[in-house]
This record gives sequence, C-alpha cells and structure tokens, in this order.
Amino acid sequence: MATHPPTSTVITLPQWIWGGAPARFLEVARLHVISDPSLAADEYRVKTLERGTGKRPGLVTVRQLAGPPLSGTDYGSLGSAETEGSEAQVDVARRRKTHLRLERAERFADKSGAAGFVAPGLSLHQLQTTVSAPGALAETVRLIVDDISSVEFSDGERAFPNTGAFYIRRDPALVHRATIPPILVRVAHDDRLQRADLNEIKAANRRGEAIFAASSKLSDGMALLDGFLAPLLGALTPYVWAFSATRRSGTIVYTLGEAISGTAGDAVEPLHLLPSQGALAAAPRPALSARAASAAVLWWTRRLDKTLSVVSDPTVFSSSSGRYLPNNHQHAILSFEQLFRRVGAIQRSHRDDDARRVLLFTVLDTLERLTDRRLTDMCMLAFAQRTLDRVRGDIPADAAEVLLPAAERAVLALGKVQDGFYLRRQTGASTIDFVLTDGTPERYTPEEAAAEYIRVLRNATHGHGSNRNDAVPRTDALLAHHDGSLDHDLPLLGYLYLLDLVSKPALLRRVLSTSVKD
Repeated sequence: MATHPPTSTVITLPQWIWGGAPARFLEVARLHVISDPSLAADEYRVKTLERGTGKRPGLVTVRQLAGPPLSGTDYGSLGSAETEGSEAQVDVARRRKTHLRLERAERFADKSGAAGFVAPGLSLHQLQTTVSAPGALAETVRLIVDDISSVEFSDGERAFPNTGAFYIRRDPALVHRATIPPILVRVAHDDRLQRADLNEIKAANRRGEAIFAASSKLSDGMALLDGFLAPLLGALTPYVWAFSATRRSGTIVYTLGEAISGTAGDAVEPLHLLPSQGALAAAPRPALSARAASAAVLWWTRRLDKTLSVVSDPTVFSSSSGRYLPNNHQHAILSFEQLFRRVGAIQRSHRDDDARRVLLFTVLDTLERLTDRRLTDMCMLAFAQRTLDRVRGDIPADAAEVLLPAAERAVLALGKVQDGFYLRRQTGASTIDFVLTDGTPERYTPEEAAAEYIRVLRNATHGHGSNRNDAVPRTDALLAHHDGSLDHDLPLLGYLYLLDLVSKPALLRRVLSTSVKD
C-alpha cells in the first residue's frame, strides 16, 4: 500500500479502442502518455495533464452571463459552447419526457402565475432552456433573465433585482475519463472482447444499445453534472435561490438573488395528503447580498473542478505494482456521485423526516468510505463544530451567505440530540451509565452518548436490536435513555461534511489512493 499518492499508473488498453487509436483516446481524456520502453504494446504509463502544474484542472468551468457583479451581460459565449456533440448523454426517453413537460408547463404557467405561484413559471423557463435550439440558446437565456428580473410585487417593487445566469461547462475529457473503468470492466468479463472479436458490440451499436454500460445509470453525473450541482442549488433548503437546466455541453444556472420559500406549506399535490412528518418550525429565511449568488457558484464550481480531477484520475487507483485497477476506480466514481445525489435528496425531502433520516445514514456510510472517518466521530458535536469552523474559513463571506446556513443548522441540530436523554435530565445525572455483558460499567458523556445513539439508529435501518452480544447492553441502554426526538435539520449534517470534502481535494486523493486493494 502506497504512503503517498502515485503520480502515474500503467493502463492496459485493447488496441481496437477508439477505432484502433488508443493513444488518441488517452489524449482526448487529457492523459499524458509517459515513455516507458519496458511496457508491452498495449500498455501505457499515464498521468493527468493537470497534475503538478499548479493550475486549475479545467474539467469544470463557469462563466457568468448576467447578474451582479457584472455591469453588463455576456450571452455570446453560449453560441460556441453548443458545438460539442454530446447529446447522446441525454437519452431519447428523457428528451421525449422533457418535451411533454414543456407542453404542460406552457398550459399552466400563466394561470399559476396569476394565482401567485412562482414555481410553474420557473419550471417553464427551465424547460425552455433545456429544449432550446443551439443557435437560439443565447437569446433564450437573455429573455428568461429579463423575464425573471421584471417580476414585481403588488407595490411595483422588483422581486428579483439581482437575477443572474451562469454557464457551467464540463470538459469532454471528464466524460472520457469516466468511461475508462466501464470499458475495462466489460473487457475483463467478456472473452470475445479479449480476443478482439467486435462483432457483438458492433451489432449492439447498430441496435442503439449502450455498449460499455457497466453501472452507467448510477454514474451519469460526470456527463450531465446535475447530481454534482444539486447540493449547491439546494444549499438554502427549504428555501430556493437558484435552479438549473441541463444542456448538451453543460448546465445553465439561473440565480434569483433572493431566497424564496421552497414549499407551499399546505398540500399542493395529492401525494402530500399521505401521512408524513416534516419540520415543526419554519427555518429562518436567509438574506442575500447582491454578490452572494455569484460567489457561491464560483466557489462551488472551482472546488468541484478539483475534486472531480481527483476522482477521475486513474493514477489514484493503482496497485502496489503501479498497475491501474478499473474496479477500484469505478467504485470510487459511484460512491462519489452517490454522496452528492443523496445529499441533494436530503435537501429536497423537506416534508419527510423519515426519508431524510435514512438518507443521512447512507450519506454517513459513504463518507466513511471516502474520508476514512468513523461515523461516530462525525456525529460528535465537537468534531462537527471544528469541521464547520474549518469550512467557514475556506468560504468567502459572500459565498457563505448561500453555502453555510444549512451547515450551521446541522451543527445546532446535532447539539440538540443530547437533550433527548430524558433520564439524565430527570435524575440530574451528568453521564449516561450502563453495564456491559461481562459486568463492566460503561459511562458516556452526553456528547459521546449522542454520537453512539445516532449509530444505533443507523444500525436500525436493518431492524432494531443488535445481533452482537457485546453491543446489546449499549444498544438497549441508549434506546432506554433517549426519548427518540431528533431535530429536523440533523440530516443536513451530511451536507456539512460534503462541503468539507470538496474543500480538501488533497485529502480525498490520499484517502482514495491508500484505500486501494490489489
């Protein structure tokens, strides 16, 4: 096991890849081939072009089109952006569904707007952006920004004077890097491909089937970026400050410049009539300065650029002999995207405490894998507070207006878990005490007990009670001492640790590389 992340790795590529030009395939993935005479003809020693340059990787970039602090607008850059032919990443079924949604949205937007509902109009703009022809995109975005910024209250005051728009682009190299693991995983499980018999994949291609589809539906975020932007867009949950539309080569993000309520309060859909438990009190509405949105988008995309550079880097996933391990790489890509998508799901599940809680547990489990931290450590109040302080020091003040409120609420919610130990409160005890199976007394401080209690609930996703004899007294005692109340904002703890993860790409590289198993 390496103590320092490797700087290069040896990849074995079939000679038929990329039309018989494997070196060209590596080039478009922005992987530099290092000359090594000791390697066979199908072996390549590679490293990423950005490694060691001190420059931003450039795999994810952002360009502001409108809104503060710009004095004007810059829609012209959208024209050339649409020349990248990656529409295949948005499948036919998804495009058809989008067009059907657009037809419905056009019918209801005006009626809903007259009734005071903002979401249908914004949904229409989202769909208009998604389906806009490449040559018309710049004008479409301009009209939408103008429309949003022209919305007025009944007294004539503009509702969204600081409306902005951003174009977030992912470089084609990111998609090519993400395809390396599924290609090699399929080759390893397909004798015909190992013999360079391409008849079957040619036939599949003619049928329109995905050829190298190993877990592809679990990791399309590097092509669409939607999953990786979701936690940014949901940062102010239950308020909404921005929304996005996926395009062929990237994403258009519209920022409102204000935080608007993300829920209608009462049921607005039939599903809302089903029993569920949500927040008992309203979260404070954040006030945003004119530059907050642009600062948040810029911070997030730059950190995302660096972390995706790590996760997409084949050298991170090298064996002790310096050989690339595609299965390990695929596991990391799947785990990384899973983390972002489930944090986004927590942010969207404001009405459902049960869903949020289960999502928190799976997020903490994924974080254990990606950060090498124990779940109980992440649930210690002091550790969470130190993490928040560290993240706060990394985020500029303007960006923090968007990015930090949910993380701060999460830490407050974690502190409240201690208040649920009602026996301690009623008896005046300062600790939670119980006896282990062997008769040994065990004592927890309220902070330690809260962390252990969260772990008990996490384990209860498989059913309450422990099947380990040594854990039974601890589990039973914690369930007996605590009243079961958990603050609605506790699941946002996953968002806090996601912020911390994207703040430290070097740590992510080290953890991923040292956790590789040959």
